Amino acid sequence: MDSVDQMPEKYRKGLPPPSPPPTQAELKQINDAKIEACQNAVLAGLKAPGTAHFVSALIGRSGDKWAVVGDVDSHNSYGAATARWCAARRVAK
Repeated sequence: MDSVDQMPEKYRKGLPPPSPPPTQAELKQINDAKIEACQNAVLAGLKAPGTAHFVSALIGRSGDKWAVVGDVDSHNSYGAATARWCAARRVAK
């Protein structure tokens, strides 16, 4: 069951009406915020965050679960180039 409006009427009594789905602009803003949060978490763990270059980022969703994956190139504490893979996910409670 994906939404309140699919619930039998006897269970919907007293519940607010379902909210409309987000617009494309709102979805982009939400997804950009998730990607930025993932990138910030990666930056916090880097030895040289100023050298970080995020190559790609993708976001996927399945129901209330979402995941962000991406690649970042940066330098380690010795100055050597490194590549990392970032992944963050949220599972609804």
